[in-house]
Amino acid sequence: MKGNKQICFLLMVFVVMFYGAKLNSQCSGTWTSDGTDCQTLTITSNEIIEICLTANNIPSGGGSSCNPGGACNPPFMGGGWAPRIFLEFANGNWTFTANSDVGECIYFQGPMTITMICLGGDTQTSFSWTTTDACGMDNCNGSPPFCDPPCDECSDPCPACGFNLPPTVQDVVDSCPDFPLYPSACNGEEVTRCASFTAAVASVDFSVIINSNCGSGNVTNFSWELFEASNCGTVLQSGDLTDLTFDNLTPGTQYVYCYTFNVPSGCCHTTHWPYFVGAIPIGEAICTIDAEISCNGANDGAVSAAPGGGTAPFIYNWSGPGGPYTGSSLTGLGPGTYTVTITDFNFTDATCFVTLVEPTAIVVNGVVTDANCPLLDDGAINISPTGGTPPYVNFNWDHLGPPSDSEDVGSLTPGTYTVTVTDDNGCTGENSFNVGGGPCCISEAGTINVIKGN
Repeated sequence: MKGNKQICFLLMVFVVMFYGAKLNSQCSGTWTSDGTDCQTLTITSNEIIEICLTANNIPSGGGSSCNPGGACNPPFMGGGWAPRIFLEFANGNWTFTANSDVGECIYFQGPMTITMICLGGDTQTSFSWTTTDACGMDNCNGSPPFCDPPCDECSDPCPACGFNLPPTVQDVVDSCPDFPLYPSACNGEEVTRCASFTAAVASVDFSVIINSNCGSGNVTNFSWELFEASNCGTVLQSGDLTDLTFDNLTPGTQYVYCYTFNVPSGCCHTTHWPYFVGAIPIGEAICTIDAEISCNGANDGAVSAAPGGGTAPFIYNWSGPGGPYTGSSLTGLGPGTYTVTITDFNFTDATCFVTLVEPTAIVVNGVVTDANCPLLDDGAINISPTGGTPPYVNFNWDHLGPPSDSEDVGSLTPGTYTVTVTDDNGCTGENSFNVGGGPCCISEAGTINVIKGN
């Protein structure tokens, strides 16, 4: 389905820059509201800082009743401020409100000033912070980093969710891998993200859930390119925000989709959840019949399997007639059901199966009309082939010259005739028919007198 599509977003918050007093700075820590209207924390680290909301009791009211003073003045003068936690950093800002989810984390380049506005009476709201590396790993406890792929090149994508039908936003956020931005992308920054998926059908739609404070205008200058995962050097399709559908894909083939955009001025992106409708869901697998069995007894069927996401390398273990087998594709197969279990690098399994059916053998039945006399050519054979794969494209009668496309023959003298029938797959079946001749005599005048009798 082509046409205009919207990129969804989770958080729309309009914020204005404010400044507050500095109170604290360290590698990592936690903070809990002390019940006053204005509280300020400064983190002076120049590294990437992760901020996670651990408890949220931010009042949902405020408005004209909130009139912060003391260290909040200036610039927080007068009333009208809704309760919030305002984070200001080198290239942007972010806001936690009463509607923010506990467990929400953001990543920004330090240093950072955090101002808690209009939280008077709230002694339960809290957040934690720690400095991290470019992989989002804690730098404070000395743990070695485990880098996720940067996801910014076709050759090194991140796996994305696949769905059979369009999901809800909550389905995506709850079940799909997220692509955090370390640090968050802000204020006109250009971002490229690449996501891999395996097509389940020939037409696949792309969407992405974005956690940002950009409001309705989440991206500018959006463009995309589609590659086959095995050939990143060749662009298969490309487009922009008006067309997010890929057509003429091969089911079971893995593709990489790279999208590039600019973050609008004055806001930030923290996390993306890309997903594809028409792709194999992560944790599932798709089995495909690559070649049906052509003829009865031919044993020339072929099948293959592909995972929906997961982490390479993959191990394929098949069961079925003549098995076990290994590998992503099998050839030279006879009829039966073939089941594969695909195991990825993290020992996650996905299973699917496929059944091959062979055609029945070609059977050639017929009705024979005998000649009226051994010397006459008025016999006939009318055949009716069954089985195989119709239509039947060739009928080869011996003693009658080149193959014919006619299944019925006439003007036959007594004798034995053999026919070979060829179906649409090139499979053959044959049968022989005997044309007899009745008794007759020849008069002196040279005419034929048919003698009828028992």
